[in-house]
Amino acid sequence: MLNRDFEFAVRMTYLPRLVDRASMTQMVLALFKAGAAKPYAGAEPDVADYLAWGHMVEMTEGAEPLRALAATGTKPAYEDGLTALALAGYLGNSGAVPVLMALGPRHIPATGYGQTGERDVWLDAAQAAVEGGHPEIATQLLRAGMPFAQSGPQTGSRDLIFGRLEMAARPIMNLAALRGDTQTLQRLLALGAPVGGDPQEQYGNTPLADAVQARQPAAVTMLLAAGADPTAKRQGYDAKSAVDVAVQAGDVATLRQFADAGFDLKTLGAGAIRQALENREGALALMLIEAGVPVDSHTGGPGKTDDAGDAGGRAEPPLLLAVTSGQAAVVDALLSRGADPAGLASDGESALYWLIGRQDTAMLDRLLRAGAKLDDLRLPRAPAPYALLNAAVASGDMALVKRVSQATGQAVADACLPEGGEFNLLDKPGYFAQLQAAGFTGKPNACARDAAPLPQRIVSQLLHSRQLIVARHATVVQLLRQLKASGADLDAPQADGATPLNVAIQLGRQDLADALLSAGASPDSVDGAGRTPAGVARETGQPAMRMLLERHGARVDDIAAPAIANKRGGAKASSKSAAGLPGHYWLRGMREVGSEILLSEDGRFDYMMTYGAVDIVARGTWRSDGRQVFLDTPPIVPFSAIAGVRADTRPAESNPLTVRVYYRDRPVKVDVAMSSADADYGGPRQSEGSDGVSAPIAPGALKALAVFVPLPSGARWHEVDVSKIDPGARAIRVDVAVPESATGTPLHKTFTLHKDGALVESSGSRELRYEKE
Repeated sequence: MLNRDFEFAVRMTYLPRLVDRASMTQMVLALFKAGAAKPYAGAEPDVADYLAWGHMVEMTEGAEPLRALAATGTKPAYEDGLTALALAGYLGNSGAVPVLMALGPRHIPATGYGQTGERDVWLDAAQAAVEGGHPEIATQLLRAGMPFAQSGPQTGSRDLIFGRLEMAARPIMNLAALRGDTQTLQRLLALGAPVGGDPQEQYGNTPLADAVQARQPAAVTMLLAAGADPTAKRQGYDAKSAVDVAVQAGDVATLRQFADAGFDLKTLGAGAIRQALENREGALALMLIEAGVPVDSHTGGPGKTDDAGDAGGRAEPPLLLAVTSGQAAVVDALLSRGADPAGLASDGESALYWLIGRQDTAMLDRLLRAGAKLDDLRLPRAPAPYALLNAAVASGDMALVKRVSQATGQAVADACLPEGGEFNLLDKPGYFAQLQAAGFTGKPNACARDAAPLPQRIVSQLLHSRQLIVARHATVVQLLRQLKASGADLDAPQADGATPLNVAIQLGRQDLADALLSAGASPDSVDGAGRTPAGVARETGQPAMRMLLERHGARVDDIAAPAIANKRGGAKASSKSAAGLPGHYWLRGMREVGSEILLSEDGRFDYMMTYGAVDIVARGTWRSDGRQVFLDTPPIVPFSAIAGVRADTRPAESNPLTVRVYYRDRPVKVDVAMSSADADYGGPRQSEGSDGVSAPIAPGALKALAVFVPLPSGARWHEVDVSKIDPGARAIRVDVAVPESATGTPLHKTFTLHKDGALVESSGSRELRYEKE
């Protein structure tokens, strides 16, 4: 009866029981009245003592079924799992509790990991009652002198037939604090339980800290009234005091409770203000400043501080954080309390640095009036990281550059452009020329040692930007020409071996390709894989790019692979370098990856790779120069993913121009870039489905629009013909489509030919070795 095998789905999904507990109770009592024997009667005499009582507590309610069970000659016995008494407390079976207390043991051996001695069964059950939300049962079970440090309730591997156990094993004071169970807390305190919990517990926090963490203000009030220490902290590596928890949570109300209870907030240190600012808790930061918490981290050298919150680490003054997070009210409050107006961190970073970089001259002047000095000897000097002159150069404001240069007594030639400063060089017309005229060379790199040289950073910024350069075309061309005149190579390969021009073509960025060519990039430069710009334009199916290259003098009549077509339509290598290469090659030495290459005599290849759920199959032509073997799939048939453009029937929700992109009549999320004659808008600015993407472009001022479409044949920008758009439309609908020719995966691979005849492909830090059959 008690071990009935209910439907698997019911047991595993915890669906409601088919017979409620009241009805089951009546059924069980009727069976016992009719003479039902002790459960497990055919097993060992004490089996029912261990197995029957828990099921009876779960399936029935009240005391009568338990008394009837006891009358059959059994009594509850427990080992290291969930006791029947704890289950009764967890389920709120208050009628069963007195019977189980009377019949069952009070103590059992403690068998948990690292435990010795005995466990108090009644305390364990009280803990389960707290977790189940039944404080009246917990109060009934608790007694003076209990080992209140005992962690529980213990559950072992036991679970319920209907439902699941959700209990955390902690000392009962912590459990009650987390639950906000003031009834149990009051009972525990009356019985003499320590208000701070078990001071020897290595895991978890104090009851007060747990109450703060769980946002239980009534429990916090009760524990404080009983004398709980808000600063008490366990010894564990991640332990926090109640004050730590309140500061990290931005809990102003609780900190006020601590102050009202006599805690001196001034003892917190500047780390508390810093924590509040990091969490964007401006109200808390202002409260701490007003309460007199120290506003500066006093450092004694790099990595040293007398602020306990920063011991052994970087001391970041609250003023610096307030400035970088744009919290002006906190900045004013800190200055009024005497914060160091330079906001200087131990590594040289300062509030002045960020204000100059952001061109926030109003707040900069506020700090200067408060006593900050641009020529403060504590500040780094260019080209060192965080030098003020570096920030001025990155700001894009020539007047600010001159001001800082004069105030610090440093030449502009000493400045280092921090990473990210390239944007203003591209965005501010004539700015780079002004910098050069003032002596800037871009060669010092102390502030960006791990970055590429400045010319490569600028080109990389252009290639990775989600903005068109229609409005900024003249500025970008002028900047690139100046870089070239200074010795920069506009054809220098990127990290993957591709030239900047080839990357621009692959991305569909005709605006950027035109800028590179206008600035002097070679229209016939060859990349690491031997591809010319015209060849890339042909491979990616972009005839407009080929026309652009022709206008800039590119040779577009010889862009195929260096092979001779034969009568079968394939290609046959014309040099002796291909001799002996045709054959079947297999990937060796790689687990869980299968791959093979078939090089045919006629210059064709078949390629296959499979790993996991991914299968790649490709066909094309191969060639060799004697040192390497190149595999290339046929060029893509020219196509555009833009199927149509028109005014959207759904109007724009506000004045800015709104663009929505659709695929098969459904709005999709893709990157959109647009330009007027005055500004380029990009981002990433992903169209948010039906909401689209907006830009402040006036009616009739749209000059360019492009959509980034990721396809198997290559992810690139596709230009929209803006001449087809009603100039007065404020909402534009762009429909994209994917032709069959664009669904294939292009393949362009380069293999090194080893002396033993193997073909080796470098893939990141690994080498894929193909051996001939």
